[in-house]
Amino acid sequence: MCLFTSINFAQLQSKKIEIGTPQDILNIYAKKNLENKQSRKIRFKLNNGRSLSISLKDYYHENGEMSLNGNIEKNENSVFILRGNKKNIYGYALDQTKSYGYEYTTNKIGKVTVQKVPSHKLVSVCNFEKPDHVHHEHKHDHKEHIGNYPGTDVRKFQSLPGASKVMYIDLREIMNGANPKFGSKEDIWKVYQCLASALSAFNVNVTTDHSVYTATPVVNSGIAQMKNQSGRSYAYLNSFGTSRPSIIYKETNPKFLGLTLAHEVGHQLGLSHDRGTPGGEYYQGIPEFQWVPIMGNYYFSSSWANPLYQYSKGEYNTATNRENDLTLIRRYLAYRQDDNSQGKALQISNGTVNQENNKGLIETNTDTDRFSFSIGSSGGKVNLTVKPIEYITFLDIEARIINSSGTTVAQSNPKKDRKATFNQNLPSGNYTLIVESGAEGTPSNGFSRYSSLGWYGISGSITGTSNGTNPTVAFVTPTNNQVITQNQLKPVSIRINVSNTGGSSYSSVINVDNKNFTGTTASWTPSRYGSFTIKGTATTAGGKTGSSTINVTIKEANNNPPSITIVRPSNGQVFEQTTFQPIAINANISDLDGDTTTTQITVGGQTFNSNTAQWTPSSYGNFTISVKATDSKGASSIKTVQIQVKNPSTGGVCDNIEQWQPSKTYRIRDKVVYRNTLYEAIWWSRYAFPNIYTQVWKRLGSCSAAPIATTLAGNPINNTLSLRNRVGSIKIYNQSGNYIDEVKHDTKDIRHYQPGVYFIRIAYKGQMKMIKFIKK
Repeated sequence: MCLFTSINFAQLQSKKIEIGTPQDILNIYAKKNLENKQSRKIRFKLNNGRSLSISLKDYYHENGEMSLNGNIEKNENSVFILRGNKKNIYGYALDQTKSYGYEYTTNKIGKVTVQKVPSHKLVSVCNFEKPDHVHHEHKHDHKEHIGNYPGTDVRKFQSLPGASKVMYIDLREIMNGANPKFGSKEDIWKVYQCLASALSAFNVNVTTDHSVYTATPVVNSGIAQMKNQSGRSYAYLNSFGTSRPSIIYKETNPKFLGLTLAHEVGHQLGLSHDRGTPGGEYYQGIPEFQWVPIMGNYYFSSSWANPLYQYSKGEYNTATNRENDLTLIRRYLAYRQDDNSQGKALQISNGTVNQENNKGLIETNTDTDRFSFSIGSSGGKVNLTVKPIEYITFLDIEARIINSSGTTVAQSNPKKDRKATFNQNLPSGNYTLIVESGAEGTPSNGFSRYSSLGWYGISGSITGTSNGTNPTVAFVTPTNNQVITQNQLKPVSIRINVSNTGGSSYSSVINVDNKNFTGTTASWTPSRYGSFTIKGTATTAGGKTGSSTINVTIKEANNNPPSITIVRPSNGQVFEQTTFQPIAINANISDLDGDTTTTQITVGGQTFNSNTAQWTPSSYGNFTISVKATDSKGASSIKTVQIQVKNPSTGGVCDNIEQWQPSKTYRIRDKVVYRNTLYEAIWWSRYAFPNIYTQVWKRLGSCSAAPIATTLAGNPINNTLSLRNRVGSIKIYNQSGNYIDEVKHDTKDIRHYQPGVYFIRIAYKGQMKMIKFIKK
């Protein structure tokens, strides 16, 4: 069974009711999570004035993203998911035994709505029709990019280590230690490669490593659980970014198990079935072009020699689902960065073009990869093959060769054969091989370039190549200014990429730490902790040379960072200046390890490379003084203090009142400044914007208004409180914020007050001023 919801409805079944903004939803359930960690019970509004009780299985609120997963209370035949951020919320509550459910979406004006919809719009039972012929694999399934199973731990596969998004294949139920309970390790490899191939154009790490999944925020991940039993696999639509998994039941054929996995993950990314004739709910594809959508019935590809599996937007003539799959996927996953945005030289060694050195990725259907080469004065011959190199193929290739004038001299995209081939004599000149997405037939009877995405490799030979031009050297790893932390000095991997050789062979050298390493890779063990410059140089057979340098820092893991004490000024210190005068800044720096240190002071947009400074402000206001100290091993510390520079001849209504902070908890009578306006809390709140939540905040007036001139004569005070320029309503509060007394005259007898701290609150013409005094 394959369970999923649909965002795009042909007919709305009930009126959408607004229940707040995405920020409101986040505020409510962030608070619920803090207050209700044990019971994990919440209530969610419906569109009929009632609410629905939800039992949460998981709650995550990470980096501004929220993810909820649970069930309707006391109903295991139900599902509730909700995810989003302050701009967009999506989710649904569904009782699978009823004829309706509730969907939560965010409309164009930024309001979250709830709508009662028929259950058939939210759930569908998948029932694939399988062809009578036997499933089998062809030789083409073992492509060079994949090769044979490499013998590594099948629980540790990763397609793009370090990517911020993760799609986790949970193998734990089908494994007995390091060995699968059914099939072979190579079968697991093929299943994993199916999903890796389906998502290779996107910036996501497809992995079987449980530790990679647990280290990734749930809002950035999806999970597919492999089962050691037969059944109908299923997934919930738009469940990526929640802990709600898809369920994948076993099959005897690893390729079709992998295709099922890719299909269900498509649902998790928001894709519905591709429908049409033949097939009905699951379109069976176009045998003439051996093309089938991955969200259709891919089983009918089993007799094809070169099947092409693709995402779809319903371009074929019998399509009834015309949703744009790639647009839906990109709500969750971005395309990978272009690996050939500027063009590169085709790597040729003694006339041979090796696929291992000439690979590329078509990330989008508008991507155009360019490889340059040159033919010498005697002319030459090009014998090249450009072909997909993934286990299942999403990429149909169109390739052409152009000369220096941009004229196409050769082109290839044979029907039903995903590769492009060239066997061409060429005269002397400069040429470019262009690789891009291919199309066959017409979009209505065939397929367009829409979803031709994936990895390819170039192999063959070119005779008569010239010496080329100055090569280009680029560092792959490490990156410029990278800080590498080590417990002890150990090898660092260095790799450079050499291009723009014009097809000529070349030699390369990596220099670092007074050592030379021949080739494009090096394993370098630093001689010390600290900063180093790495230089890569390449020289072609014709004597052309190019180079590049980067800087890295090797940092000791257990190295203590410097300690900073800011001697002056003190935190919160106020400087009253009628004319701007220098302010002395001084910091003491020490290092427990005895390392030498450098210090940088930053304030008011100015930087001083010392532990002392004389800084002259250029305006009145609040300033942050930042002191950063770095030792010779790369460890650093930062300390800051806040100061205020003010004109004693003026006083602001909002002086010494803090700016409102969304995540801070405020209580009754707390005062804040928001958008140059003074507010006072009349209720407990958090995340309540003062200009919106008028039931929580009272507006006291503009900070730009003329200041209240009332001042206090003398402080501390013994018996009599004296005011100058008294105006408005004046009240006295104790240190706890409780009202004590009212001042109706210029003086007030306070000899009966207990010693301590008090506050005078002056309200006048929509303004407010606070004066603190001490009763002796």
